[in-house]
Amino acid sequence: MKKNMKFLSSTILLFCFGVCQSQTLPAFKLISLDGQSLTNEDLKGKNVYINVFESWCSSCAVETPILNRTKQNLNDIVCIAITPAKFKKAEKFQKKYGFDFKIYPDAGELCKKLGVSAYPTHFFVDKDGNLKVIKFTLSVTWITKDYKNGKPSKDEFNKMLFEQNKNKLEDELKKNVLND
Repeated sequence: MKKNMKFLSSTILLFCFGVCQSQTLPAFKLISLDGQSLTNEDLKGKNVYINVFESWCSSCAVETPILNRTKQNLNDIVCIAITPAKFKKAEKFQKKYGFDFKIYPDAGELCKKLGVSAYPTHFFVDKDGNLKVIKFTLSVTWITKDYKNGKPSKDEFNKMLFEQNKNKLEDELKKNVLND
């Protein structure tokens, strides 16, 4: 039995979100890291994906390559990120992880209005202003026989995470939100 244990695959679930009841995007005014303002009025008539992250959140950091790829493949959706983190911490996060979303720091009030209780959280706002939480689960499977201590290095893990999940958010948006 011990020999067989080495060949078992391991799966890690990183993020799991439920779907909330549909609501509308509350009124807000935010300023991005590059100094541009954004209000809920600016988003009217557009499909908008909102990533909510926190600068200390390791899961938020791990998902940035997947979010960047999704943004590149969704031309008809405005992709933004909000965070309750202050300007300097949000800026450091963006630079450290190569996050290419437009980031709006100091968004703690909006996060409260949206009912954010965990990071990361993902929202979609349709052209009519209806707001939904996006169900988005990332997982990684690896074969323990391939690793000395039964787990991959951080770099190997991140590479597997990206490869195994690179289409998940995009697929989820298309299937459940955009009805493609």
